[in-house]
Amino acid sequence: MRAGARKESVESRGGTAWNDGLHSVNGGRLGDGSISETQNAGIGTGGAGRGGADVIGQTTWFAPVEEVSDCPGGVCPVPWAVKEEAPVVKEDQVNHPSHYTDGGIETIEAIEAQLSQEEYEGYLRGNCVKYLWRWKHKGGVEDLKKCKWYLERLILLVDF
Repeated sequence: MRAGARKESVESRGGTAWNDGLHSVNGGRLGDGSISETQNAGIGTGGAGRGGADVIGQTTWFAPVEEVSDCPGGVCPVPWAVKEEAPVVKEDQVNHPSHYTDGGIETIEAIEAQLSQEEYEGYLRGNCVKYLWRWKHKGGVEDLKKCKWYLERLILLVDF
């Protein structure tokens, strides 16, 4: 209630209305004693002069919401909360294939550690020949890249 406003009872066609700035002077009744349309809209808890006890049950407060396929359960995903997939990184089959690093050390390093320099040089040359020999029939360009990889290691070994 507003500050300074007084509730005054006003007699209006046998009913009591309040003059407090919140209620209408005639209690929501029309001049002929019938209930006004705004009062008959189902607002209130029912009872005398308010349209009956079951008006609220008949009143549609909100139109029914249809399920939206993009928003399951009424919750729509937001773009910034969408989990991004990590980019798929293709394994390098020439320089560091995963099947040659089992055990924490690359196979080529283990082989180098076991062989003398002359033996290791022969191993590298043999792999160059192998990959050059079969590239057209088995691995294609990937075999040529492997040959290059072994050749570059051989060059580093003898060019010190």
